[in-house]
Amino acid sequence: MTQDATFEEKQSPKLSQFVEMFQPQLFIPSLTAGLVTGIIGVIRAISYAALIFSGLLSSHLSTGVGMTVFSTGMITAVVALFSALPGMIATPLAAPTAILAIMAGEIAAEMKAIAPTDEILMTVLVAIAIASFLTGSFLLTLGRLQLGNAIRFVPYPVVGGFMAGTGWLLVDGFFQITCDLPITWDTLPQFIEPDIFSHWGIAFLFTLTLLLAANFIKHYFAMPGTLLALSGVFYAAIWALDIPLSTARSDGWLLGPFPEGGLWQPLQLSALTQVDWTVILHQWGSILTVMLISLLSLLLSNSGIELVVGRNI
Repeated sequence: MTQDATFEEKQSPKLSQFVEMFQPQLFIPSLTAGLVTGIIGVIRAISYAALIFSGLLSSHLSTGVGMTVFSTGMITAVVALFSALPGMIATPLAAPTAILAIMAGEIAAEMKAIAPTDEILMTVLVAIAIASFLTGSFLLTLGRLQLGNAIRFVPYPVVGGFMAGTGWLLVDGFFQITCDLPITWDTLPQFIEPDIFSHWGIAFLFTLTLLLAANFIKHYFAMPGTLLALSGVFYAAIWALDIPLSTARSDGWLLGPFPEGGLWQPLQLSALTQVDWTVILHQWGSILTVMLISLLSLLLSNSGIELVVGRNI
């Protein structure tokens, strides 16, 4: 009897907590937060794919979109289900993504004269997978050895330089995506040409609108609502100007075209024969940078999480 009572006492709080989660006053806000987070996560995943698969890799954008959306979904689900802190939501970070974009561009530039596009794509995908695996293993090892607090000794100038460098990479990625041009001394005059200026100018206005909405509208739907509204404004504008979607896409205003069927299929072992491992070895510096930048990003993220949960983690 005592053992049965003890077992019931242990199980009843968990059962009560599970039932409480589905009460309307908790379930509806949680469902809404999940939908909002999902919308933002998908949009961020698409933007990361556009950042990585630009320039020489733009023809493989559909593969990149499928990969980043799938990865975002997996990360979000795993962290939501198994995180020790309730309510945690995880999505890919912008800073490591910017480094991955540089690495992908360098791989494509090195291989473009000696390999077909399929081999370039496979080499890029495997390089990203290796960087992700090593970064995850590195962070897991730090956590297991309880060395996470060591990153708190990183000087503020280093953190500031990291944030400034990340910002510059994202700005360069902004122009690469909107204009298909990197920022160099030679390309600067081209940014004021009417056709190119219209692309980045409108994107900048949309960016400013998002920034203002996030700062002045204190509502959980502010960001996704603004994104959806701006998308509606864009499509209303091209409809009013009688611009076909195919023309807008060919002029660089829309992503695509995408092939029919699935955007991305998991890698097959047979595809590894297409990988140029020597080129990947040349990117050891970029892979190491992804690992270190992910560690610094974790420092900044943890500081914010600690403020929310009210305890050290």
